[in-house]
Parts: sequence; C-alpha cells; structure tokens
Amino acid sequence: MREALKNLNWRLYGLGENDFDNFVRITSELIEDRRAAMTALDARVREEHPDDADDILDDLLYYKGLEARYLWECCIVRLIGIFEGAIERHFLPEGRYGGYAGRVRALKDEGYIFVQEAEVREWVDLRNALAHSPPEAFRPAMIEETDALECCEVLKRAFRDLRGQKKPV
Repeated sequence: MREALKNLNWRLYGLGENDFDNFVRITSELIEDRRAAMTALDARVREEHPDDADDILDDLLYYKGLEARYLWECCIVRLIGIFEGAIERHFLPEGRYGGYAGRVRALKDEGYIFVQEAEVREWVDLRNALAHSPPEAFRPAMIEETDALECCEVLKRAFRDLRGQKKPV
C-alpha cells in the first residue's frame, strides 16, 4: 500500500448530516449517467442492427440493471460508514471504538439514548453481509434506490436524535 494511504487524515472537516444525502446523490447521478449512455447505445444499435437489436440489447440491459444494484449496495455500505464516522466525530471523545458495536457502547457510556438502535442495527447487519460476504457475480442483493433512500432516512433520523442530545465532546 502506498505510504500516503496509510496516513490519511479523514477527520479534517468531519462528517455531518449533509454527507448522507450527498452520497445518495452521487450514486443516483452515476446510475443516471449510465442509463443515459445505455439509451444512446440502444438508439445506435437499433439504427445499425435493426434486425438483431433486441437480442443484442437484451443482455446489455440486464447487466446494466445488475450494475445499478451493485452501486446501490456500495451506497448502503458507504452510508453506514458515514454514520459510524459521524458518531465518532460529533458524539464521542477521540479514540478507537472497535467497530459499530463499540461505538454504540461508547454512546451509551457517554449518556446518549440511542432510540433507533434496533433499526440502525438491521442496516449495519446488511452492510456487514455485503462487505464481508458479498453476493456472487451476476446475482447481487437486489438492493434498489428505495432501499438506499430508506437506509439514508433511518440514519439521518438517528443522527438528528443523537445531535438533539449532544453533550460536549
């Protein structure tokens, strides 16, 4: 690994609520750009190969759909990471907390009441499954934009609730 990557300072500005929506937006724009490129390719193939266009495009459309699902998987993984980073940045003293469970314990030790703990835990468990035992190629977890939006809203609600209880760090 490059030395520069070993010493990144990602606490420079700190993660906040806007980072959730920002990453959903980035993911959505990536998928939309890919759809627009596919629409242009569709038109070109239909013009250049009218008799074979359906056969050619059928597989391409299928795989582009799978790719969008993979991007939504990555979005959920990132959203959970943002949430964990925001917990450390805004609610806990600087330190090492040993993963999500350690952060939750530390929140409680600091006197926070984590109302959405069970709901967030479901998304964390999904993230762990996606990150540590990802679905096989060509069979993604079938995560859609609505799933990422729901995850985003749950995390923002939890973040806002914790922020409402904020104690000086």
